[in-house]
Amino acid sequence: PCDAFACCAQKARHTVPLRRQPVKIGPPALILLYHIEKTGGSSVKEWLARNVNPPHSISRRLDAVISYTEATCFMCQLLHQMSLYPCRMAHCAKSNSRNNLTVCTNRGSKVLRTWRTSRLAVEFHSTGKYWFLTQVLPKLRQLRAKYAKIGGVVLAVTLLREPIAHLFSAWYMWPPVDPSTGGRSPSTTIEPAGEISGRQQVLEKRRTAQLNISFVAWAEGAESAQSGLLALNRSSRNLRTTFGPVNLGMHTPGGGCSALMEARKRLAAFDLVSVSNCIPQLLLAIEKGANLQPLDNEKERAARMAASFRRPFSAKGISMVLRVQPKTSFPSQQSFNASHAWTWEALSVEAQQRLLHLTRCDAILYADSLRIGNATMPGGCNAVERFAANRTGVPPHSMLNGVIIRQGDHRR
Repeated sequence: PCDAFACCAQKARHTVPLRRQPVKIGPPALILLYHIEKTGGSSVKEWLARNVNPPHSISRRLDAVISYTEATCFMCQLLHQMSLYPCRMAHCAKSNSRNNLTVCTNRGSKVLRTWRTSRLAVEFHSTGKYWFLTQVLPKLRQLRAKYAKIGGVVLAVTLLREPIAHLFSAWYMWPPVDPSTGGRSPSTTIEPAGEISGRQQVLEKRRTAQLNISFVAWAEGAESAQSGLLALNRSSRNLRTTFGPVNLGMHTPGGGCSALMEARKRLAAFDLVSVSNCIPQLLLAIEKGANLQPLDNEKERAARMAASFRRPFSAKGISMVLRVQPKTSFPSQQSFNASHAWTWEALSVEAQQRLLHLTRCDAILYADSLRIGNATMPGGCNAVERFAANRTGVPPHSMLNGVIIRQGDHRR
C-alpha cells in the first residue's frame, strides 16, 4: 500500500521510490533536469536517484526524484501551490491543503511534505519536455525568488551532445523501419552505395536489409535535431524534433537553422549546461549548486557515480557515462543491429561532408553549451569529445581544424 513517503507508481521501471524519513540536512532545493534524448541524461537522473537511495553507507541528500512520467503533474501542483499556475489537469489529483504536494499517477495520488522543507529533483523527458519549455522555464525567475525567500535554491540543468555523435546514437536507437514489417526485411533493400566506401558495400547491403532508408538520407530529415529539442512547434503542441512514427525515427521537419535562435535563447536560461563527456563535472556542479550536504569526498563521489552510470568500465577503471553498445527494443533488435552498418569511418568523404553540413546549426548550439559549461562548472569542461572520438570514431565539430565552429557560420 502507498503512504506519505512511498511512491504509488513504484512498480514502474522509471520510478525512484521515496524514503519514509525526510532529509534533515540542508535547505530546500529543486533540481529541474531537462533530459534531451541521447545526451547521457539517464546517467544524471540515476545519479540523482543515488542521492535518494545511496549505495553502501554514503549519505542520503535528496527526499525524492520525480520521474518524467509524473513530472508534469507534480510541477503542476507545485506551481499551483505557489500561485504561479492554475493546475486544472483532470488526471492530476491535488491535495486539499495548499501546504502539501502529491505524486500523481493513474492509480491515484499520495501526499508528500511541503516544498518548503523538501529537497527534490524532477526529470523532464519525452513528452514532458514541451510542458517544461512552455510552463516551467518561463517561470524560473519566480520559482527562484520563492525558494530564495526561505533560503532554498532552484537549479535548471540540461546537457547536449556533440551533434554528429548525437545523430549516430539516435539512428542506432530508433532506426527507421517499415511498420508493416515489424523491423524485418522490407520488400526492397537499402543500397548503401555512395554513402559507404566500396570495399564494404557487399557486406553492408546484406546487413541493412531491415531498414527502410539509408543513414545519410535519414539524416537529411534530422537536420538541427538538438536545436529542435529546445524549440517549439506550437501548432502541434510538441517540439520541433520528434521521435515517431517508426518509419521516420527521430526527425525535424523544416530543417535548416530555423530553430537555432529559439534554442540558443532557451539554453541561456538554464543554470547549469554541460555536454555528454563532462557529466562528472556537471554532477559536481549540481552537488555544490544545490548545496547537497554533506559533500562527498573523492571515494564517496566515485562510489555514487559508479552506482549511477551502470556502464562498462574501461581498462583504466573509468566508468563510461554513455553506453558503448546500447540495446533497444524499438522497433527491434534486428533493425538495431542493421543500423550499425553506418559509422563515421565507413562513410564516403562526400557523405561525411554532407553530415557536417546537416549538423552545422547544432554545432553552434553545442559550442554554446561548452562556453556555458566552462563558466558554470568547477574546473570547466574539456572541449575534446573523447567518448565520441574513441568509441564511435566520430571526429566532433570541436576538433575540426583544431577550433570550435565559428558562431557566425550558420547560414543554410
